[in-house]
Amino acid sequence: MSSRLVDVLTAAQITALVAGYRQKPAVLANAAEATYSGLYPEGSPALNGFIDAVFTHGSPPAPPTSGIRGADRQRSIVAILASRASVAELAVHLYCGIGEGVTVEELCQTMLLVGGYSGYANYTAGLQVLSRTLKALHGLFPAAGGALDPVDPGLALKAIQKEFAG
Repeated sequence: MSSRLVDVLTAAQITALVAGYRQKPAVLANAAEATYSGLYPEGSPALNGFIDAVFTHGSPPAPPTSGIRGADRQRSIVAILASRASVAELAVHLYCGIGEGVTVEELCQTMLLVGGYSGYANYTAGLQVLSRTLKALHGLFPAAGGALDPVDPGLALKAIQKEFAG
């Protein structure tokens, strides 16, 4: 496996990640809603309103009610999380960015931009999170080449959570 971030995943692997993500676009929002609604039920209406406005959510999946969608949303979230050094959350949103069609090159460029405005420690930390995220996703694929099935987003999230667990 190459050490260059843009070479960690092959085009076929990225296609399989994007295809799986697009088959189940509400996985992230539904998981967040399920996780956090029980922790503080009184806050659920506010969180659920935010999720409804910003993310594809529900079953069946409903699009966000606001105008920001997909790749633009993920670029924004990645930049915010990278500037805060929110490691695990950043990893999840890097995956979602890939699922929404943001390229690895664009993610690297976003880290550079974040570093320029918030400090180069955030740039290098962001690149490290991106590297670990890509390697965790790479581990979902068989060693042999060939056609790849779409990757279930739940499996991708589990691989990322395992990589960044405690």
